[in-house]
Amino acid sequence: MPPAEGPSATIRERAAGIVRAMGLVWRSSPALAICTAGLTLAQGVLPLAALWLLKLVVDAVTQGIAQPDKDAAMARLAPLLLAWGGVLAASAAASALSALASEAQGIAVSDAMLDAMNRQSIRMDLAFYENSDANDALRRAQSEAPFRPLGIVNGVAQVLQNSVSLVGIAGMVLAFHWAVGVVIIVVAVPGMALRAAYSKRLYRWARGRTKLERRASYWNWLLCGEVHAKELRLNGLGPAAAAWWMEARRTLKGEKLAIVRARATGETLAQVAGAAVMLGAFAVVARRAVSGEISLGDLVLFYQAFQRGQAFLQSLLAGIGGLYGDSLFLRNVFEFLAMEPTVRAPERPVEPPQPMAQGMELRGVTFRYPGFEAPVLRDLTLRLPAGKVVALVGANGAGKSTVVKLLARLYDPDEGAVTMDGVDLRAMDPDALRRRLAVVVQEPTRYQATLRENIRMGCIDLRADDPRILEAGRLAGLDGIAEGLAERYDTHLGRALDDGAELSGGQWQRVALARAIVRQADLTVLDEPTSAMDPLAEAAFHESFRAMLDGRAALIVSHRFSTVRMADHIVVLEDGAVVEEGSHDELLARNGAYAVLFEAQASRYR
Repeated sequence: MPPAEGPSATIRERAAGIVRAMGLVWRSSPALAICTAGLTLAQGVLPLAALWLLKLVVDAVTQGIAQPDKDAAMARLAPLLLAWGGVLAASAAASALSALASEAQGIAVSDAMLDAMNRQSIRMDLAFYENSDANDALRRAQSEAPFRPLGIVNGVAQVLQNSVSLVGIAGMVLAFHWAVGVVIIVVAVPGMALRAAYSKRLYRWARGRTKLERRASYWNWLLCGEVHAKELRLNGLGPAAAAWWMEARRTLKGEKLAIVRARATGETLAQVAGAAVMLGAFAVVARRAVSGEISLGDLVLFYQAFQRGQAFLQSLLAGIGGLYGDSLFLRNVFEFLAMEPTVRAPERPVEPPQPMAQGMELRGVTFRYPGFEAPVLRDLTLRLPAGKVVALVGANGAGKSTVVKLLARLYDPDEGAVTMDGVDLRAMDPDALRRRLAVVVQEPTRYQATLRENIRMGCIDLRADDPRILEAGRLAGLDGIAEGLAERYDTHLGRALDDGAELSGGQWQRVALARAIVRQADLTVLDEPTSAMDPLAEAAFHESFRAMLDGRAALIVSHRFSTVRMADHIVVLEDGAVVEEGSHDELLARNGAYAVLFEAQASRYR
């Protein structure tokens, strides 16, 4: 959460935010930053030169009207016109090049910001994505990251350019009377104050409405995504979901427009007051021109200088206000980037054993999910010996999935320890540990890539032509599937990004198995590995299961006892604790919890 906003703290925080944003601008592309700064300075100086040359042209024309020798008058006027035209052309070129450089810089900064967010997303552990407040922070950051950096680039360029122009204009205007400069400042300040106040109001509104924004995005995702397309149509939920989305968007739109309308009203009143002051000042200077105290060129110069000076100052203050607003919203991005994962590598991590010699073990583990008081696991002790297959069974909510998360160190236990060859996993780098594990989830990710690349996702360090990829596909039973595809293992799967082939749920489970095989991990975790397979595919899996493991350890989490029976040892969980363990025959003979579960399933096949 952001810190409290005292007046002095707020100024320091905003300044620090702008400085940090500028550091990001510089790091994204120093060459573009220098180019943009140079062109911005040119845009600030060239309009002053054009304005001064305009005065000289007007004075030369006025003198030429009274001079009998018109050719001589034009001879004196021609160089001024050429110089004026040259400056105007240079100003136009600088503006065009500045727009190009600014756009390129904005893209570079936006890419750098999104890259930083992607890397931060990778750093964050599973607890982050299972927490509503953390998801709010991510949503806010994602909403601002694509365009706020470009606003910072443009805002700084605007401030720099208008500062340079304003210094020159100030000299011209103050030459007529010191009070004129004061009037310009007094008129412009209220507009800046209004923008700053409404930027802060808009920021607070956006922060308070993050959950509703996420709700609207959720309904939009349901309506437009492939995952839920079938069920929405079968149940006729489309119109209702669209109405829920519209209700959320209507609320958001109404509240935001109310803030914007109030800001527009205030800015209109400020601009009307400024126009009235400008007309009064011009009337004073026009009287001096009529009385002969200044030339017609001076009058034109004053009018242009006053008008542009006011515009430059307003633009300068608007740029500062915009920077203030962008810094407020970029705070959301920096807040996300500053978050730390709860599962971290120690300062001096211990390397996981290669290969695992003894096995993994949960020793007296108690675990609660963040924000919940009731433990999911209670004083749980569970051994997974190296080279052995252990099955974990139990009713839904018994804690089976939580065991898997702790083994992969997606969470750390509240009490007790999870070890590999006797070493606490908390002493290891989580990434190094996970490279020694392979986890096949019940609904594996369907990567929009070729079949070969989908298998390679299990060990991305392999070359695409590594023979282990096709060998893993063979062991997982994918050869027959590949034969039916247009380009065998090089066929693109999925149609979200390309017009590729579609696989069934059971076939995708085989792809996930191939990913686990190619990983050659010390421990393979199989979470309902055959839930989507047909009986023949499941039988083929059972026959090749041991060959897939190649003598390495495995943990099977399943409700299907045909799969569970393949294990060397079976553990029964109930309410987060072990209530039974042994072989299939031993557990049936005890006629306990395992026998009840087995009989409930077996009775359906009699």
